[in-house]
Amino acid sequence: MKSLRDEWSYLVHSKYPIIAIIFPLIAVLGYSLLLPSSQINDANVVVVDQDNTAYSREFIQKIDASPYMNVAEIVSYTDNPEQYFYHEQYLAVISLPHGLEDNHNRSLSSRVGLILDNTNVQSITSIRTAMQEISVSENMELSVPAMLKTGMNAEQAQGALNGIALEVRSLFNPTNDYQNTTILAFTCMFSFMILNINSLPLVARLRVSKRLAAELQNPFNILLRMLPYTLFSTAGLIFSLGMLKVFGGGRFEANPIFFIIPVVLYVFGTVCINVLVAWGAAHPGIAIGRMVMILMPAFVLSGAVLSRFPNSVLCYYMLAYSPCWLLPELCGKNRSWPSKLRVLLLKRECLSTSL
Repeated sequence: MKSLRDEWSYLVHSKYPIIAIIFPLIAVLGYSLLLPSSQINDANVVVVDQDNTAYSREFIQKIDASPYMNVAEIVSYTDNPEQYFYHEQYLAVISLPHGLEDNHNRSLSSRVGLILDNTNVQSITSIRTAMQEISVSENMELSVPAMLKTGMNAEQAQGALNGIALEVRSLFNPTNDYQNTTILAFTCMFSFMILNINSLPLVARLRVSKRLAAELQNPFNILLRMLPYTLFSTAGLIFSLGMLKVFGGGRFEANPIFFIIPVVLYVFGTVCINVLVAWGAAHPGIAIGRMVMILMPAFVLSGAVLSRFPNSVLCYYMLAYSPCWLLPELCGKNRSWPSKLRVLLLKRECLSTSL
């Protein structure tokens, strides 16, 4: 307990307790202001109207009526559509071909061009979806009257043209809000960085002060010194996530008490890894320099910047057979404990079979 009191006294008299709570909170507030929403409405688009007829103008009005697009400019011809994407002034160029109205009246197909800057994938997803909806609506208006002439009623005609209707329900983050994705990732990253900066030099600081040999006489002394870091970092992370939930509109569906358990294990495991990575460092400055060995792989492979789906088979095995993998599933609210365990065993069996 002397080691615990010594480390507690060291941390309390340092700035770490305040930094561990304030920095994640700053990340929540700062990124919430900078990134209010990832859903883009009224994106500026350019329409190249080569037909210049009443139907083409009606089609442009339907494009402009979409909540995802704003027709900012209409031109009759362009030989360089890429110029409209400079400085992200416009997100799409829509080209209406010559003869659009004539083909519409004769029930012939027309090819409407949709040119997108695919370097900004998230911004153009809604535009692509909106244009697909408009094209489907136009095709239905043209095809249903033709089908009625064959003797079908309106319901049969719509069923023949649209036999399978796809109903989409987006779970967990239906509005594609940054609060539940990017801001959450950056908040955890800031907390992770502060924890690494302060816990990596733990063994090196004992070595410089000539106390490491005495501490190693009892192997639990090092573990006891990790507890204050776990406490303060967990408190800061939970507090910032709570602020994100209460004031930022973050979505949280779990038992708050049970949620703390995997967070504590995550923070304590991080401190243990930090101690192992920086064990041989002769000076605290050298130990802090090893943070890149932990921070970059964790940030990339955690799912914050790269989906975990394309990871290797080894990653899947590490995820499937890690004890910490059980905790988020066991903390759910909607099933009894025996049911949860059966679901866990089934998931693990399916994952092992698929691999």
